[in-house]
Amino acid sequence: MKKHDKEFVYRFKLDGKTGRPLIDDPPAEMVRKQLEALLKIVVLSEGGRELKPDRFRFMNNPLKDFPIFDDTDSDT
Repeated sequence: MKKHDKEFVYRFKLDGKTGRPLIDDPPAEMVRKQLEALLKIVVLSEGGRELKPDRFRFMNNPLKDFPIFDDTDSDT
């Protein structure tokens, strides 16, 4: 048996729709799309309390935050 046969690899497909970006900064938009996809399949928590993040910041610029979800989406 090969090593990778014993390991479980979880994969999920990111939404391939390109649509209009919410953020004009391409690296921030890339992170936003990844966070949006992840938050559709996981629940973040802190100290056992569920968190519902709707924005993110880069550590090198903590004063500027970006939205994760489009406010016009009805399913978020």
